[in-house]
Amino acid sequence: MIRIAGFTGSLTTVEPQKFTRWEWHDLHGLGCLGPVFTPAAHALDAVWPGVIPGLPPVNAYPTAAEPPPVPGEPAEAVRLRHYMADAVIAGGWAPSAVVQEALRAVPRHRFAPETDLMTVYDDNLAAVSAYH
Repeated sequence: MIRIAGFTGSLTTVEPQKFTRWEWHDLHGLGCLGPVFTPAAHALDAVWPGVIPGLPPVNAYPTAAEPPPVPGEPAEAVRLRHYMADAVIAGGWAPSAVVQEALRAVPRHRFAPETDLMTVYDDNLAAVSAYH
């Protein structure tokens, strides 16, 4: 499900076998369509709350307490990331559980491939970015 505000030309897709039909609906008429694929309905609800009334609850499944390493991630990156996260959290720079989890899980070095691991996981630099 996507939202298109305007277009010119002819609609096409690189994967036509995945689409059986195109349908166009007014945003405020979506609640009258009948059943909508639940994940798509919740995605719409996140952007336009209340546009589809009576949504079923979101199912959440338990995850591993410790996320597995990112495929191909060097052990040194994992060690430095956990050290950085512990230092930032101990310094009070990441009081929310969500930020703490992100500090422990996100492979920062993937977003700065030109930077060495020691700089990417410098806890002083991370504390500044966690604060902002």
